[in-house]
Amino acid sequence: LDGGGALMNQCVHGIDALLWLMGDDVASVFSYSGTQVREIEVEDTSVSVVRFKSGAYGTIVGTTSVIPAQPSRTEIHGDKGSLVLSNDGVRCWTSRLVKGVHKEQPVDLAKRFRTRKPAGKGGPGGAADPKAIGWYGHTAQVQDFCRAILNDRQPIINGPQARKPVALILAIYKSAKTGKEVVLD
Repeated sequence: LDGGGALMNQCVHGIDALLWLMGDDVASVFSYSGTQVREIEVEDTSVSVVRFKSGAYGTIVGTTSVIPAQPSRTEIHGDKGSLVLSNDGVRCWTSRLVKGVHKEQPVDLAKRFRTRKPAGKGGPGGAADPKAIGWYGHTAQVQDFCRAILNDRQPIINGPQARKPVALILAIYKSAKTGKEVVLD
């Protein structure tokens, strides 16, 4: 009856951000998902390997079975640098693509682009307490949606874009159920 567990409820926005940051479509996914700690009808833990159309690999780990709860985190690592984002902003951002910097000495850009901590206590947010899910991340999207209606235009995040993370999560569920790699369209 729930429609989804840790992935659909807690991880959908992080998966959306990952897809946007990668700028690439997913070719296939293989997943293990299930209940590890809680007796619920949906997954409390999911571990997936993602293969992007570019040939890059990724992992998606979604869980509500970690004690104590941990803040969400997105990590992207490659031969030109690394980016680590958490609930409280940029944790690590190094790049070899900064003008005038020697190739073997990555520059820490996180200090230059620190994000402000959102109002509230910070911490793991909804992972520990569903009532602690912040509204700050949705404000701009809701405002844009309202303006789109008033101005008869498409919102910045349209239906096809919003469908991508949901389609990936459904493919993860299918892989976990069948025990097979799922190819996405």
